[in-house]
Amino acid sequence: MSRRMFIFGLFAALMIPTAMHMLRSSKQLVATTGKNLYIPLIFVQGSFIGGLTGLVGVGGGFLIIPALIYLTGIDMKSAVGTSMAIIAFNALIGFFLGDAMTLTVEWSFLTGFTAVALVGLLIGIYLSNFVNALRLKMVFGCFVLLMACFIFIMEFVLV
Repeated sequence: MSRRMFIFGLFAALMIPTAMHMLRSSKQLVATTGKNLYIPLIFVQGSFIGGLTGLVGVGGGFLIIPALIYLTGIDMKSAVGTSMAIIAFNALIGFFLGDAMTLTVEWSFLTGFTAVALVGLLIGIYLSNFVNALRLKMVFGCFVLLMACFIFIMEFVLV
């Protein structure tokens, strides 16, 4: 087993229980009311997610969203937005402390790409007014499960 297979296998193995939990509890949007937050558990979960993201290189979003929903009690739409902000912050730190100092950056391409992403963000914010949070949670769970299966097939079947 190569290092790549181990990392992708670990990533996909963690995606499956996350997806199943999102699908199994699809009728329950929030596990807590947000009143009785257990801060040490949130800290441990955040540290675990951050460490796993650093080890695997991806995966924060599919773990951050369920953690935000079940540990803090926020709704699915807020969890998605918060997750995107966390991922964007991580990416910016990685870019400016790593790649921007060691690589030649094509700033015109990066600026255009960022502009297109911002337009997509605004469209997504508008469209979120028409999306049911329960349906979004189920679609998210299905997507994570499908991606886990795809990763397993690509890494272990179609070698």
